[in-house]
Amino acid sequence: MSLSSLDNPPASTLTLQWNEFSDLLGGVSWDQACSQWSFDQLSEDKRLALPSLARRFTEPRQFLLSKGVDSCSLLEVLWLQCRLFSGLSTQLLAFYQQHRRPHLGLGPSRIRVVLPKEADPLLPARWNFSVGNLDGGEMAVPFVHETMPAAFQANLFQPPHSLDTSFKAPEMRDWPLGKKEEYTVLLRSMEKNRKQEHAQDRVTGIFHLHIMSDTLQGLSFSSQDVFSVQLPLRQQGNACVAIWATRLESPERGIVVRGQSEPMSLTEWEQLVSAQDTAFSHTPVIFFRSFQHSCDLYSLGLLFFQILLGRDAETMTRLEQCLPTLIRGVTLLSKRNGEPLLGKGISPIRLLLEEQGTLFSSKRVLGSTRNPLKEGQEIPRYIWYSILELALRLVAREPVRGTTEDHEDIDVSDPLVQLNGILHQIREIGEWIRLELFSPHERRREILRACQTVRKGVGPMDL
Repeated sequence: MSLSSLDNPPASTLTLQWNEFSDLLGGVSWDQACSQWSFDQLSEDKRLALPSLARRFTEPRQFLLSKGVDSCSLLEVLWLQCRLFSGLSTQLLAFYQQHRRPHLGLGPSRIRVVLPKEADPLLPARWNFSVGNLDGGEMAVPFVHETMPAAFQANLFQPPHSLDTSFKAPEMRDWPLGKKEEYTVLLRSMEKNRKQEHAQDRVTGIFHLHIMSDTLQGLSFSSQDVFSVQLPLRQQGNACVAIWATRLESPERGIVVRGQSEPMSLTEWEQLVSAQDTAFSHTPVIFFRSFQHSCDLYSLGLLFFQILLGRDAETMTRLEQCLPTLIRGVTLLSKRNGEPLLGKGISPIRLLLEEQGTLFSSKRVLGSTRNPLKEGQEIPRYIWYSILELALRLVAREPVRGTTEDHEDIDVSDPLVQLNGILHQIREIGEWIRLELFSPHERRREILRACQTVRKGVGPMDL
């Protein structure tokens, strides 16, 4: 099922956008959720479905452990949010398995939550959902360039247009395909290409160039990124020769690249031979970043943060402001000793999150609107911070392992391994939540609290 078919769903299903449904999972009423919709932009199918949706999300049995949205359990809401995230991760895994390329189009307006038109009567209203298929619709397509050699295009993908900027990975925001800048370029060396595929009066070469800059950090680029360096031919006015190259080295200043030139005349070749070890100032360099699966993991982590913390403007602004600091902290900790993600101990990553004050408070599961919490409503800190650490590790593009055991033989950079690791961990966290909700120990505590309440309300003669 494609996204386009979800816009016009079959008669057996109803759909909501990711934000629309995540608001409902966060414990808001149907009227509160609808107040944030732009009704003039709703499709005709969505308008026709509104009465059915309104009946479903205003019926008394919205959650399993409470009678209404005003008294819903934080742990139940958190479990449902984890289930929503797990559904999205599962669909992304299926997309990778089918297409073997990144999606690059994950954003709230592009993800559909599917609701059965005839709800399961055994489940509460807000338990009846699944995440729609990510196949089809707007997604990345192989990048095509008229003059770039085919070998350089193999790892380049064109992201879909009009993606919400706030959910793009930083490199997608800062380096759109074809971004052009000027730098000083040092021509280190050049040699003729021995495989001559052009006319005898034309020649191509292999070039080593140093793009010199204090602002370019070579380690920020991958070996799959492509650079088009426009070397000037000073004796021919504004003429230049294009060099298609990839990163070779990462010196302290700039990037050293190696690549091949487009065909040029023998005269032009000799001009460049005489210019070896020359620095060309104001040389145009065109960047073609290779946006890979890690960009999807960044978007996935940000979507997880959004459903956990809420999507009001103030929260999203604070999150955007603190993420660079948190990402640097997680990366530094990972380089030091690879801090474990799971466990009930206090990890350094948790301390990083706690430094941000109320932004990462567990009360945000219900939109920061329900205070004070009732006794027993608090989310255990080891559960809450394990979930936040998972979201943060995704945004930081740090490996997420499937278990806490060593996996030296597994490539954790493989996106399929990563997503399976994410699903393993979210299942483990879900089990922790289930035990907190339904374990005998928890039930005993609830019974004791109920007995204490009864005793307070009756006298000795009434017992």
